[in-house]
Amino acid sequence: MRIIAVLLLLLSAFAGQGQSLRELYGEGKAAYDSGDYQLALQKFTEFDKVRSNYPPVNAYLAMLYARTEALT
Repeated sequence: MRIIAVLLLLLSAFAGQGQSLRELYGEGKAAYDSGDYQLALQKFTEFDKVRSNYPPVNAYLAMLYARTEALT
C-alpha cells in the first residue's frame, strides 16, 4: 500500500511540473508571436532550465538569440 501512495505522490509531482512547462511554453510562444522578444526569451530560458534540449524550445531560443543580438 505504501508503494502505491509513493507512486501517486510522484505522479502528481510530475503532473504539476508538466502543467508549469505547458504554461511557460504557451507564455513564451504568445510573447514571441506578439513581438515581445525579451519576455519570450525569459520564458523559454526558464523552460530550458527545467527541461533542456526540447527541440521546439531550442528553435525558439535560437531565433530569439539572433533577434535580440541584432537589437543590441
